[in-house]
Amino acid sequence: MMRQADANRDGAVTRAEFDTALAQHFARLDTDGDGAISQAERQAAREAMRARMAERRSQRAR
Repeated sequence: MMRQADANRDGAVTRAEFDTALAQHFARLDTDGDGAISQAERQAAREAMRARMAERRSQRAR
């Protein structure tokens, strides 16, 4: 996440860059837009992350 937060790619993450990245991450997880991340939303995000990781592992194994 820190690498992605470094918007200007200067090797440092400012508070503004960090806050922006955190807000974007929260918005991705809050799929229903109600301002809260429910247990179901957390579980869905966790499953999606595991699927992405498995896909990356399978691509490296090829």
